[in-house]
Amino acid sequence: GGAVVLLGVSGPEVPVVQLHTFTPDGRGTFVTTADSPGFAIHPDGPLYIVVGQQLKGIDIGLGQGPTVALPTNTDGILAGVPTVLADGSVTLPLTVYGGANSPGASLDLLWLRPSGTVDVYPVDRDPTGFFQSFSPRPHKAIPNGLGGVLVAYDLHYYHGFPNDEARVRLVNADGSLGGGSAWGGTSTFGTWLPGGNRAGKFVLGEGRI
Repeated sequence: GGAVVLLGVSGPEVPVVQLHTFTPDGRGTFVTTADSPGFAIHPDGPLYIVVGQQLKGIDIGLGQGPTVALPTNTDGILAGVPTVLADGSVTLPLTVYGGANSPGASLDLLWLRPSGTVDVYPVDRDPTGFFQSFSPRPHKAIPNGLGGVLVAYDLHYYHGFPNDEARVRLVNADGSLGGGSAWGGTSTFGTWLPGGNRAGKFVLGEGRI
């Protein structure tokens, strides 16, 4: 029993996200501050969440998982929500902001395998330069039923035109980008991030629709 909750706490400059656990009788325990808008609990017990520049498998009383350093650059990262796949893999979309020697903002998918191997696959990129055109903002990835995942993210345009776009991109298990079907390329509609809080949700139904 019990629950795991992410709480937004007002900080001196920006809101702070905190992870807490609660027992069935309502007693709460602070676990850690967090740098992702959500978490995923692995069937083996660990809770995966981004803390600083790491994807951490935190022990919430059910067992601990590995900690993985995230790819980064001088201008930092923006993490999405981790997802646990059926085979025990953990995926995490994240934006890596380039520095002076590597301009642009790259949306990548980190794939932590059950063996402990970590792969990082490119999904989308603004090649024109940091803050010059757009920034991909990660949401989350869900399994497509065929071994790959559908990565949801926004393109945020700095100059206000065109409007921000919500996108979905198919990434196969080997890191290749899918093609040739409705979900094969990049589908665009609305925004995943109403109010900037990454609250958009999506699921894959029967027939992978």
